[in-house]
Amino acid sequence: MSTDVVRLQANLRTLGVRAIAAVVEAEADKAAKSGTTDLSFLAKLVDEDLAAKVDRSVNTRL
Repeated sequence: MSTDVVRLQANLRTLGVRAIAAVVEAEADKAAKSGTTDLSFLAKLVDEDLAAKVDRSVNTRL
């Protein structure tokens, strides 16, 4: 794991986007291998975080 990834994950956790922090390294590797655009990569990360927040919200209400 590179220093940049460690720093990015720490910053993402500080910002409260833990779901993105959890998947950013694996998603970056997949994006690099598949030639995904930067915007698509970012959209995937935001989708992951949104899904995690919705899931937590639903579980809290149950």
